[in-house]
Amino acid sequence: MKKLLLAGLALCMMNLSLLGADISPADKKLVDAVWDGKLKDVKDAIKAGANVNVKWNVGKMPILATAALSRHKNNKKIVRELLNAGANVNATDVEGISVIAYANSLGKSKKILKMLEEASEKSKLNDELFLAVHNNDVNTVETALHAGADANVRNEVGLTILMYAIYKANATIVKLLLDAGADKQGSAASNLAQYHGRCDIIQMLK
Repeated sequence: MKKLLLAGLALCMMNLSLLGADISPADKKLVDAVWDGKLKDVKDAIKAGANVNVKWNVGKMPILATAALSRHKNNKKIVRELLNAGANVNATDVEGISVIAYANSLGKSKKILKMLEEASEKSKLNDELFLAVHNNDVNTVETALHAGADANVRNEVGLTILMYAIYKANATIVKLLLDAGADKQGSAASNLAQYHGRCDIIQMLK
């Protein structure tokens, strides 16, 4: 494992000219910003639509791992920015090595490790929340929210948990999500509730 980690780190340190041909200009700006430790440029790249889960160089290292391994003074803030923007803390490189495994085995700061581990736990809770909504499991939804699951989490295609609950036409779960701070999402949510003929949910969304 240690050899694989060192190999992955070596790949990370390779020149940015090794970026894959399939990487978009916006993603390259994000990689450059993380590589250079420029927090403002990271924020700008994210606002411009860069993929916070982009994998770069020949080792396909997740950009979050690159930020975690950085020695720039802004690296903690950049890691937080990527996580807040939806970076997958459980992402792996081409060898299957995770972001946390890199950070843990290469002696990164305890603050970064704690940040990543907390994000990993929250990711699991969010997965449980989506599964519970899918199964119309009210008790598990309530438990996950109380444990810290994000009431505004989105899935891999950008669908919010609230919209999914409305799609499932479960008024009880919709109320739980709203009480936990879910954004009402304006007309999109109301229109979906109307499509399903759920006047009770429409009233909740007003």
